[in-house]
Amino acid sequence: MYGRMQFADYVVSWALQSLSRSLQRVGGRSGPAPVELRCSDQKALIQTAERVFSLWQMAQWSVSKIEFKRAQSDLTAIVDLCATDQTPERLAALRLIEKAEPRLHPLLEDIAASLVRPSPDRETQAQVRDQLNGLLQAESVRWRTYTPLRIIDQSELIEHGMLRAFEKAQSLSIRLDGIAGEPEKRASAKRLARTGRWTHHCVNHLELLRPALSETGRTRRWHLTRLAAKLDEQWALEKLARALVLMDLKPKASVRLDRLVGHERKRLDKQRRKLTIGAFAGGAVAYRAEVTEAVAQLGLEAITLLPLEGASNSEKETG
Repeated sequence: MYGRMQFADYVVSWALQSLSRSLQRVGGRSGPAPVELRCSDQKALIQTAERVFSLWQMAQWSVSKIEFKRAQSDLTAIVDLCATDQTPERLAALRLIEKAEPRLHPLLEDIAASLVRPSPDRETQAQVRDQLNGLLQAESVRWRTYTPLRIIDQSELIEHGMLRAFEKAQSLSIRLDGIAGEPEKRASAKRLARTGRWTHHCVNHLELLRPALSETGRTRRWHLTRLAAKLDEQWALEKLARALVLMDLKPKASVRLDRLVGHERKRLDKQRRKLTIGAFAGGAVAYRAEVTEAVAQLGLEAITLLPLEGASNSEKETG
């Protein structure tokens, strides 16, 4: 039986295409591949895992809790397996070198070198590639066969998915701005990570709609993308600050580094506050209108969809 493509079908198709490209990177569908994954491949695989998880977040209220947790576990495992030697703390230290006075450069370089994650040997890299292939295959099968993903109403994906993520990111960002305005207070790495997670969900949702976004939507996406990047930077900075406390540093060097971290924290706070204004302009009302219009502009009703063979008849269990 033929049917017209619904928004849920579009989401499933987008996920499957992303996973298919990732499988090609690890050699899952195109024959043998080099044992060692390139850095660009690792970053692309992490991006795919994060984007696909944002699609699960959109569907979370309409799918089984068990299936959601399975997907979350597999996608998190992909991110962990693709972690490079560049830890967040190391990246933050390298960024500080650009801001520091010259006499601090050698110390920061030593600190950055000490924060490198050990690289796996060749045998382990082969195992990592096999594990990635298995995880990507499992996630692809999940999107291809788990029927509830294809029958979620458009309004649920928008209201309980996109809009919920937007409102979470907005409220958490406003709280961060409040903390930044309070003397002697600073946001924890945990709070920054949580705010960044919901902001990244918004960015990934708009990536799904990117071909159909209005000029206003594209402007919002620009602000959200850069806000997410600044949150990542500030999260890494706070993790570095915590690591520095545990290091055996000379008192004067410790004071100078603490001052440098404080200046960088203020700079990021200022940039983040500016981006927050554009990212959440008009609030939930404006955002709902933008994404609803973008879904309509995709023109899905003009696409004829064939049923997907092998789809599971799993009973929907609201999570």
